[in-house]
Amino acid sequence: MERPIFPEHMFAEDFEYIYEPQEDTYALIDSVAQDIQLIKDYDPLVCLEVGCGSGAAITSLAKCLGPTTRLYLATDFNPRALTTTQKCCQVNGITDCTVQLVRNDLTQAIQTRLKHSVDLILFNSPYRRSEPAQVC
Repeated sequence: MERPIFPEHMFAEDFEYIYEPQEDTYALIDSVAQDIQLIKDYDPLVCLEVGCGSGAAITSLAKCLGPTTRLYLATDFNPRALTTTQKCCQVNGITDCTVQLVRNDLTQAIQTRLKHSVDLILFNSPYRRSEPAQVC
């Protein structure tokens, strides 16, 4: 699975408002890549990224699996994360399939409508760097 690119001149301002992809994001992408054949064999129709942030994970997945009849959903509470995810998809060539963007807290707005319908969920839980004094 290909890691997305984030040209600095296009994303520098975005990363003032959302987390820039770090090692944890790339670890998630790499772990999905290790199971990509199993995922392709399963042929998920509805793929969801909870807390999309930069859009790196859903973009990588959509680029790898392609459009067919799949529905890609990306959720985040931060509207800037959604516009950055859209930009990430465009910059990385996701033009033949669409990632639907949903502003909500985790899965609250879609939970009832998609109950038992999501085939693949990606979730890279948010974190906040702690000062050394805050770590026990």
